[in-house]
Amino acid sequence: MTQRIRNSPWILPARMLAIVACCVLALVATTARAEPPMTTRGAGAPAADSAPSHAWLSLPSKNEWIIAHVPPRRQAMPPDGKVRGAADGTLRRAASLSIEPAALAAFGEDVYVAADDVDETGKAVRRVWTLRAVNTGVGDLWSYEPADGLRSLRSLPADGRLVGMAASSSGLVAIIAADSPMSRVRVLWLNRGEWQDLATPRDIDRWGARLRCVATREGFMLVAPDDSGSGRAWSASLRDGKEQAPAITWSDGVVARDRSLPTGAAPVEFVSVGGRLISIAPAGPGVRVLSGVDAAGSSELAKLEGLEPDAAIAPLDSQGRLVVAWTRGEGSPRRPGEPPMSGRVVEMIELSANTGRVLYDAPSRADGPVTPGDLGLLGLVLIVAMGVALVLVVRGGEETEISLPPGMALAEPGRRMVASLIDGLIALVVASRLRGTPLLELASPGTFVTGELVWVLAIGIVAGAALGAMFEFLTGRSIGKAMVGCRVIRTTPNGEPARASLWQVLLRNAMKWTLPPLSMLALVEPSRRSRVDLLTRTAVVVEYDPDADEPEPADDA
Repeated sequence: MTQRIRNSPWILPARMLAIVACCVLALVATTARAEPPMTTRGAGAPAADSAPSHAWLSLPSKNEWIIAHVPPRRQAMPPDGKVRGAADGTLRRAASLSIEPAALAAFGEDVYVAADDVDETGKAVRRVWTLRAVNTGVGDLWSYEPADGLRSLRSLPADGRLVGMAASSSGLVAIIAADSPMSRVRVLWLNRGEWQDLATPRDIDRWGARLRCVATREGFMLVAPDDSGSGRAWSASLRDGKEQAPAITWSDGVVARDRSLPTGAAPVEFVSVGGRLISIAPAGPGVRVLSGVDAAGSSELAKLEGLEPDAAIAPLDSQGRLVVAWTRGEGSPRRPGEPPMSGRVVEMIELSANTGRVLYDAPSRADGPVTPGDLGLLGLVLIVAMGVALVLVVRGGEETEISLPPGMALAEPGRRMVASLIDGLIALVVASRLRGTPLLELASPGTFVTGELVWVLAIGIVAGAALGAMFEFLTGRSIGKAMVGCRVIRTTPNGEPARASLWQVLLRNAMKWTLPPLSMLALVEPSRRSRVDLLTRTAVVVEYDPDADEPEPADDA
């Protein structure tokens, strides 16, 4: 049986595809770049149970102070062990203040901020606020409550120096000491909106001017370095007292018996990561030395250079990391190869608290999980695919004649569509099983935001093309084609039956799965053949009994 076929170029579908590509370009071009915030002090939530830790920074901007959120980094999360979290270097704006924060504390998803201020009468006040990060359930995106900014708590006493704050499951505590010898040290606990005094060690008052507050997994620690390079330390363990004041247990000791702590006028600060005490000491302009500290002594962990005076450190406890951030102004030198940026830039370094190895060293990221770069790559892929499809669709228009073996006719568009849907579903199931993502979860927005959907689709394309090529070469049918009763053959001038060769099935499946528009045009082509069929010299046919009545041609309308 001979069929004379004239293939007309379908310009309208090609133009529609080109319009879609232009829309993608417009989306990428208009993606707003979030301006990163700035920094001074930080706090990290101590690890609790299996929950990942958050860190927070107070960052100076032009006319305000930004409370910035450092979300948990990507790692395997319970209960399913899937990798979740933000990319290294991610920093998100959570709230802002018009005055400089004096101390931060964090626990779980909550952050507490204290700042010295004056009221309307000119009287000194020490204000306290709180803010909570709420997982939106969409990738690593977080919202913040209250949505309109920080929520006010009961103000702390304004007299004395605020040594620091610490938060735990027992609540928020603040440590206050006057900057004078033999000053009284107060440990205050916030209970039902009121600050209550807790017991303090008997000999701590004479160390008040030197105290540093460090949040720990058990509660907090007060460290007082002396002039000899050694120091005293008091560890406080808090046990939740329900509606009563928490039971506080103190234990004291010595740090750095070998007198290896830095001495001099420059203050030494401390943080705790993974149960390890780490000191941060200035060592010249723009230089900080980080050292692990225990009772015996200290050992240098890392030396950071090129920091600005407002550089700050916050621990990511459960990830065993330290986050260092500082503001780089507009006139500061750029990194090699760095594009010009308007406004200030927050530089970030993330390093291991165990080895000192630098894990990230670049400007902070304020983008969402789907970055402009991701959209740009997606747009580029779509533009290339649409361009190839456009060229192949417009190309042609010549009259083509094929001869089919007796008992075979070109498959109807509807039959081919059902076969493609079946093959696509099988490929999607295979990809979802390989990635460990349930099939129903692919319809959620979270899989797109986290990029999981892109991975599943990419694996699905490869799996579909491989399965299709293998089955079409071995049997002449993909699984979908076998279920709907059609097959792929090689067209020949004399109409002899011939099985498609390996290069033909490989090429047609590669084009079919990577350039779907070329195959979809077979649904509207009067010839019932797509550009994939024409370019690979193949045809999708159905078999019928030539001795019976010849089937009526399908309605192509």
